[in-house]
Amino acid sequence: PEHPALDRLLAPWSSRQPDRQAPSESLSPARASAMADSPLWSPDAPAGVTIRPVRLPEERDLFAGLSVATFSAAAPWEATRAFWGDYIVHLPYFRPGHWLGAFEAGEYIGGVAVYQRAMRVGRAIVSVGCIASLTVRPDRRNRGIASALLATAEEASRGRGDALALLHGIPHFYRRFGYADVFDPGWIRVTAAALAETDADTACPVRPATLADAPALLELFEAHFGGRVGAFERDLDLQRYFLDARIRDDCPIVACDQDGQVRGYAIFEWSRKKWKVAEAVAADWPAALALLRHVQGRLEATGHAGDDVLLPCPADSTLAMAVADNVWSTHETEHDADAGWMAKPLDAQRLCSQLRPELAERLGKLSSRSTLTLIVDGLPVELGRVGRSLADGECKVHVRGADLACLAFGYRPASWVAARSDADVDSAGVAALAVLFPPTGAWIAGTDWF
Repeated sequence: PEHPALDRLLAPWSSRQPDRQAPSESLSPARASAMADSPLWSPDAPAGVTIRPVRLPEERDLFAGLSVATFSAAAPWEATRAFWGDYIVHLPYFRPGHWLGAFEAGEYIGGVAVYQRAMRVGRAIVSVGCIASLTVRPDRRNRGIASALLATAEEASRGRGDALALLHGIPHFYRRFGYADVFDPGWIRVTAAALAETDADTACPVRPATLADAPALLELFEAHFGGRVGAFERDLDLQRYFLDARIRDDCPIVACDQDGQVRGYAIFEWSRKKWKVAEAVAADWPAALALLRHVQGRLEATGHAGDDVLLPCPADSTLAMAVADNVWSTHETEHDADAGWMAKPLDAQRLCSQLRPELAERLGKLSSRSTLTLIVDGLPVELGRVGRSLADGECKVHVRGADLACLAFGYRPASWVAARSDADVDSAGVAALAVLFPPTGAWIAGTDWF
């Protein structure tokens, strides 16, 4: 629907011209050649079904179209299909082979994406297979095609060195394949009445973001999210790409201090709900208040005056604490069991090896007296020397792969793992796991969702 009031509010944004041309419709010759040379996979798929990389650009619309029809049915189909097809294949981390398709008698019947990203866990960098857009045509479902696509994506990810698979699930499907919940998104909520009691003069001025703001946004991202479990590696090229795509759609805003320094930002979701924020950072209360008041203006301009203002952020973030210290607010977390952010180890030994820099740091202040071995789904994974919390000798802890994923994200404490009926963890094992895998405030920033 049209919103004249919103158009007036966003006039400084919508009147801007893009800082550069939209990405080209076609891939470079090098990428197209690499795709053509990609080998075929032969997974345990139904007879007559072949799974192979989607050929770009000629099969791009098939993959993007079915993804949009499956997950964004309410959006304008043609425009959304064209946009996502163009946006994703030009992401700096996109590579030929990240999109896989299922074909039967030469006809496209389903697909899955598996992107490769580097995720931070403290000082460690974990190579992650980001699985998305698992789709099967409605008339071809219930034949095991989705399971075969998922298995192929996992094997492709494992083959290129990924240690962990991460995805956003759907109800009652992924747990059977060994996935477990690892992250719950959250947000700060401020009522219109509470916001009305704040001093508007305290807020920083806001303006539309430009590509020149990319270094400042990257610095804020690193300062507020970069050290958290779940933060993906991000360089200036990727930050510019995220920003450029949104400038041409629904321009992000930045809050600046009196010296013009960027102190906060908000990036909006690709949605008809123009008040929904995908990612927000504020370094102090004036920046946080500026974001809150801008989102409130968007709500009022779209006929939602009086609605609460929501900003996504971790409960222990500077944004959340600045708001809590200055205005009545609540922080809420959304948990969707077996249907939110889920993960599984693709290779437990590889995962623990990639985690070793952080595990070593966590154990650095303890005396080395005992060796801890994790038995993950029946396979031993030696973590090396642990500390004085154990008696001399060797300690073996039996856990499922799903439990290891939860521990790696800091999503559940060691005591939770020990309490599970299918776990074999004694008090010494709990003490060791508690040191190695303390609960942490994991966070997957909105622009990194896939």
